[in-house]
Amino acid sequence: MRRYVENVPPSLTQKELHDRAYALLYRVLKDEWGIASPVVEKTPLGKPYLKGENMPHISLSHTKGIVCCAVSRKNVGIDAEYPRRVRGSAAERVCTPAELWDIQSSPLSLIHISEPTRP
Repeated sequence: MRRYVENVPPSLTQKELHDRAYALLYRVLKDEWGIASPVVEKTPLGKPYLKGENMPHISLSHTKGIVCCAVSRKNVGIDAEYPRRVRGSAAERVCTPAELWDIQSSPLSLIHISEPTRP
C-alpha cells in the first residue's frame, strides 16, 4: 500500500478539494503505477474503484489544507480530517479501544490509513 499526500491552500472549496484529490490520484497512477488512462467508477455506496482487471484498489480523501489518496493491491481506505475537538463520548461510540488509544497518544494526527478487518 502506498499513500500520497499533498498540501493545498486552506481556502479551496469542497469541489476544488475533490478535483485536487482526483488530480493527485491520476498523477500517481500514471507516474508510479504505470496506469496512463485510468477509469474511475463508484460502487453503489460511493466508494471509488478502478475499472478493469488486475487494477489496484484506491481511496481518496480531502480536508482543509490537504488532499490524499491511497493505492494498494489490497482493499484500502484513507481518511483525512481537519483537527477539531470531539467530545469523548462521540469517539467512544465509534472507535475501538485500540483506535481510542491511537487518538489519545497522537491527538494531532491528520491521516489514518487502515486496511479493512472485515470482508
